[in-house]
Amino acid sequence: MKLDNVTYTVTDGARPRTILRGVSLEVAPGELVAVMGPSGSGKTTLLRIAGLLEMPTSGRVLIDGLDCSHLTPNARADLRRDKLGFVFQDYNLIPSLTLLENVALPLELAGVSGARTAALEELSALGLAEVAAHFPSDVSGGERQRAAIARAFIGSRTTLLADEPTGALDTATSDKVIRLLREKIDAGASGLLVTHEPRLAAWADRTLHLKDGELQ
Repeated sequence: MKLDNVTYTVTDGARPRTILRGVSLEVAPGELVAVMGPSGSGKTTLLRIAGLLEMPTSGRVLIDGLDCSHLTPNARADLRRDKLGFVFQDYNLIPSLTLLENVALPLELAGVSGARTAALEELSALGLAEVAAHFPSDVSGGERQRAAIARAFIGSRTTLLADEPTGALDTATSDKVIRLLREKIDAGASGLLVTHEPRLAAWADRTLHLKDGELQ
């Protein structure tokens, strides 16, 4: 995954506001990069652009060497489904689906056989086998977070993007999650982790700091 001279500007009232300023970053296969910085520094925006959820005002985003600048929205959606695993702060689980169905959904949309078996394996690894048939509204915030992590991990995603992935978890579960993330990275995925926690950043191969829209 590579960001090449990425700038992101929004219009705040009548005044343009630049959130990211010429950010360049490359994360190699097998590498986990942590990004830290104060609230409002642009960390989540950086992650959303890296994950093709937002397009930069200028600059390029490359996933597995593919320049995504001119892809159609549908092509970007397909790339996200097949190549990118996301862990969001607010879970982004579908309320009408069980945890098992939520986790299996990316593989089912891609037509992969055995999606539910694979989903149950990911849920079991995170201690959620007993609540796999429950809906998001019927489980705790920590269990919803773990289900979101299981969904990010499922399949052969080449890039994993995590925004404060352990914010709703206790220390023991946080340690389990970061170990599993590290295992996925060591198996060949690229990882970008946004966190306020030095303890989590310590698992990364590199830690960068974002301040005033610039990566340091």
